[in-house]
Amino acid sequence: MNALCWNCQGLGDSRVVQALLELIQHHRPLVVFLCETKCSDVAMVQKQRSLGFDKSFSVSSNGRSGGLSVLWMEEVVIDVISSLANHIDMECRLGGLEVRWHLMGFYGHLVTVNRHLYWSLLADLGQRSSLPWICLGDFNEVLSVDEQLGGNQRKESQMDGFREAVHACQLIDMGFVVNSYTWTDNREHEVRCRLDRVFVSQPWLNLFPASWVCHLNPSKSDHLPIWVEIRCSTASPSRKGRKRFRFEKMWLKEESCEGIISLAWNKSVSGFQVCEKIRFTRCALLAWQREVFGFTKAEIAKVWDKLGVLFKHPPSAELYAARGSYWVNLIHFLGGRRCIGGNVRVYSGYRKGI
Repeated sequence: MNALCWNCQGLGDSRVVQALLELIQHHRPLVVFLCETKCSDVAMVQKQRSLGFDKSFSVSSNGRSGGLSVLWMEEVVIDVISSLANHIDMECRLGGLEVRWHLMGFYGHLVTVNRHLYWSLLADLGQRSSLPWICLGDFNEVLSVDEQLGGNQRKESQMDGFREAVHACQLIDMGFVVNSYTWTDNREHEVRCRLDRVFVSQPWLNLFPASWVCHLNPSKSDHLPIWVEIRCSTASPSRKGRKRFRFEKMWLKEESCEGIISLAWNKSVSGFQVCEKIRFTRCALLAWQREVFGFTKAEIAKVWDKLGVLFKHPPSAELYAARGSYWVNLIHFLGGRRCIGGNVRVYSGYRKGI
């Protein structure tokens, strides 16, 4: 099993939705926890379907701030126990298995003087269940001064409440591979912090001893996405079933799309004709999109990789300028603008599941 955790900073921006889709298609998580969706729970139901997930549970934003959502595939059984503006508390198990564990998505308070309220709640929630526990999210705080680079040094008293809550819950920091920090203010005199992380209890770690956490490359947010690989052993995980077919709205911008659909649909078939026509059309569209749009995904991946490399370097004016250039490229790709041979094509909208 695997999970993705990301403070996406607003799913009202189609470029953020596109960035999330790229992450989901590349990593294929079974569970996704999102902070700062800036969406209502009703709007998130539609986005859940567009993103290709079977189920979801969301906490509506307060105007244009906050908002939490957890999305999951049918292979996972999730029962929501409680939720507030700062957390979604769940029981989780893989379908077909009896082992259950405690899963919590957490979002720390933005205002420093109010964070103690959330730390008290975290400590209380952690002591309500005897199940193995994993807690992940954007905590908006660090555990030690070496988890911040640049800016004013944090006071020990500011971090103490967070440390005490973690200790009270007997949680273990899962650590990470790649990228020491998960947030940047994206300014010339840059500040970086490790605000996003994954905690587990010892019983959970006993269940999944081969699990690990990776800070993914920067995307359309100040926060890095967090990847959690949940494994009982070091054996490679497998995913059964064929990857779901999705029709891209941007395909309709291509004049040749209609011809491809018409040619495939009108092909002579035997047996149950409607099913065969759908299969032929799907295969034809997949082959056509690889030829027409395949370069776009490759270039997006290349820009993401370069941003990941730059994120590892110490802040500087030169680095800030270089990252700014790559951000512009990424935004253009994710926003659907692509200049080819002097002509600008504009693609918009996000994918619809079929």
